[in-house]
Amino acid sequence: MTRGQSFVPDLLPPDDKISIESIVGELIQATSSLKVLGEKIRHTQFDYDILLFPFLTQEAAASTRIENTQVTVDEIYEVTAGDKSSNKDINEAINYMRALEHGKSFLDATGIFSKTLLKDMHYILLSGDVRGNNKNPGQFKSVENYIGKHNAKRNQAEFIPPGPEHTDSLIDNLVDYINSDVDDKKILVKTAIIHSQFETIHPFMDGNGRIGRVLIPLFLYYKGVLPYPLFFLSHTLEQNRFEYYRKLNNTRWEDDFDGWVQFFIRCTLQQTNEYSRLIDSWLELYEEGVKVLKIHHRHHQVEKFMAYVCSNPIFSLRHAEEKTGITYQSCRSYAKTLNDNQIIESDQQKRNKMYYHYEILNLIR
Repeated sequence: MTRGQSFVPDLLPPDDKISIESIVGELIQATSSLKVLGEKIRHTQFDYDILLFPFLTQEAAASTRIENTQVTVDEIYEVTAGDKSSNKDINEAINYMRALEHGKSFLDATGIFSKTLLKDMHYILLSGDVRGNNKNPGQFKSVENYIGKHNAKRNQAEFIPPGPEHTDSLIDNLVDYINSDVDDKKILVKTAIIHSQFETIHPFMDGNGRIGRVLIPLFLYYKGVLPYPLFFLSHTLEQNRFEYYRKLNNTRWEDDFDGWVQFFIRCTLQQTNEYSRLIDSWLELYEEGVKVLKIHHRHHQVEKFMAYVCSNPIFSLRHAEEKTGITYQSCRSYAKTLNDNQIIESDQQKRNKMYYHYEILNLIR
């Protein structure tokens, strides 16, 4: 590929471009670690959405930061709890969360990946007051796009994806590849290829990076590796941002898929270990809160309230009442007990008081 020219990738699968033998040890380790994480998630006593929200909030913040959008975990929670007005940055993060939730619902209902799913998620991602909402949400590009520094011209582009005339056929091939059978031992290799191929096709005018990262947990969920789409790589990719982009570009410039897959597997292993530690710490904090509540309250709803607090470490009593179905008076009583015992803290407002579980926040910031 020559700089200044668009690049049209080969159709999938790329089996002849990947040497499994060179990465087999790391692949086995990462695959095993991911399965252990899946079992840990499967055997927690919580509903899917209780665990999802803190994981997804962390992911949404990290994924948007990769795009140079500055939004924090705290800001997302403050908006969802009704304590903070939203803005374009926060809306982008919240839309990212909504897109993934739609992806899960779509797969549950249809049982298959499709172009419709990709377009639906893109439409959600760019809906409302966000940057890029004028870039044809839910539609593939109709003109050429390219990747480069802000305000860079075409001849200064770092990468020029295939033109719009190639989009449909390349996406059809990618969707077929996603839906094809896969050896469990090679599931992470296939996940890495799906992500890189989507980013290379760059089918939309905006939002391709975020949709490409959403595909990672959705594919692992779709293939049954995880009981829920609760595995996100953006936090690790953000920490290795320059290597991430370099390895992706090397699949185009140098046909180096081995380097990309090895990098992806290393990130997967790092993230699965981090998530395992996070879940263990999260469960310890949940149990600590339940223990304190049960000393002072006999009601069976204390577990539900504490699960809500751990899922929403910045909250208001009205939001707690709405999400749990527990009465406002009981929520206030439970929150006071946790506050008095220094499990959570509150602000100094007399009306519309906000509560903070800082140890949970520190886990996912």
